[in-house]
Amino acid sequence: MARALKPGCKDIVNARYDALFFDAGHTLLEYVEPSEVGWANALSDIGGPSADALSAAFEDVLGKRRAPPAESESLAVHQAEWSGIYRQTLTAAGFRGDTEAAVQVMWNVWLFHIWAPYSEVASVLTTLRANGIKLAVVSNWAPTLELTLDHLNLSQYFNALVYSLRQGYAKPAAAIFDDAIERVAVSRDRVLHIGDNYESDILGARAAGLDAALLLRATDTSSNSYRPTLRSLDEVFSLLD
Repeated sequence: MARALKPGCKDIVNARYDALFFDAGHTLLEYVEPSEVGWANALSDIGGPSADALSAAFEDVLGKRRAPPAESESLAVHQAEWSGIYRQTLTAAGFRGDTEAAVQVMWNVWLFHIWAPYSEVASVLTTLRANGIKLAVVSNWAPTLELTLDHLNLSQYFNALVYSLRQGYAKPAAAIFDDAIERVAVSRDRVLHIGDNYESDILGARAAGLDAALLLRATDTSSNSYRPTLRSLDEVFSLLD
């Protein structure tokens, strides 16, 4: 039976892969502005500190923080932990306003205003899904990932979201790729992983027995010998036919 493709979608005939996995940050999502700038802009109406003051305070707070072990963490625990960090940052930056309101603003900025999908992402994912290819995100990310992807209307494209603070281990550990394979129910020799970090994405995926493509968007790739290397996500179609 012929596949019913959405208007404008390309038909991928005899695709080499049944599933594609993607890193999140700098692969699907771009960092549109430093978090300190976003915080300062959002806090300006309630007398918030400058971006420079927030940046210095945030760096100082993180420098004194004892990082928790890499283990599974719920959204509630993660929010409580980072709310504490934001409170300390505001205090160190000299903020004297409504701290709890400011903490909520900082939390929302990180979830909903710092990240945006690259321009080609939605069309690429639409075409892949229209061709019956399963999609998953495999990322070193906090439990906030689902909220951010929902806000950006990207969750709809994925069969699985697999991220380090849900699984309790991070790329390049092969186990995080194994979890994604189990969730999409595809043979690992029919999976391609795409990401921007050679160690985490390429070496991790290959250690798990997957093919992998390196995505270097705005980087001079002339000194990079790894193949395949992509400059934009829409170049992935050349790897499928």
